[in-house]
Amino acid sequence: MSVHRGTEYVRRTGRRTGRLTTAFWVAVVDAATIGGWFTLLVLESRTLYTALAGLAVLCFGAVLRTGFVASSASRRCDPTDPLWLFVSALYAAIWVFWLLTAEALGGRVGVLLSGCGLVVALLLHFGISTVLARPTEPFSVRRLSVQVLTLTPALSLAVGATTLLGIGWLAEPATYTTTAAIAGRTIVVELHALVHGGSVLACCSFVGTHRLLSRIRS
Repeated sequence: MSVHRGTEYVRRTGRRTGRLTTAFWVAVVDAATIGGWFTLLVLESRTLYTALAGLAVLCFGAVLRTGFVASSASRRCDPTDPLWLFVSALYAAIWVFWLLTAEALGGRVGVLLSGCGLVVALLLHFGISTVLARPTEPFSVRRLSVQVLTLTPALSLAVGATTLLGIGWLAEPATYTTTAAIAGRTIVVELHALVHGGSVLACCSFVGTHRLLSRIRS
């Protein structure tokens, strides 16, 4: 009995560690690729080159993110299913739609309403991901999963994105300096306020992904 309990404890610990590790790397990918794409389009002069470069970064990040989630979702999930590529494309398209909506509306209203639209779009994205991750469950259970499992990650990621957009558009001053003393020398570092937005996005992505994986693998 004690051996069985010990084995079960090791398995649960391994699953928890796996979820935390996956959520961490997904957060890194989201912060780097979504943040990089956002920086290219918002801070740099928007040209065809920057638009294509940003889209390439965004799509690359979407494929990486989906790969991490699909590989860690559940034992029943097939990460080689071509539908996961559709999920990746949908994820990238959602972010483009989000930014275009915000720019069309403009100002604080654009930031808030695009965030609301992002929640709805991410609910769809995570709902499809949940169904793919749990292919053997009855339809009624799948439908409940879509409603319950996707709300927290969608809200969490939308909060991070709205913070990033709000800081990028509305933060004053846009840049600030900080100093560090190293070997008797004072080094002045200039940082953009988007650093904070990217950090918030990473934290929100971590929380949302961990919550999603915890529910899917429960």
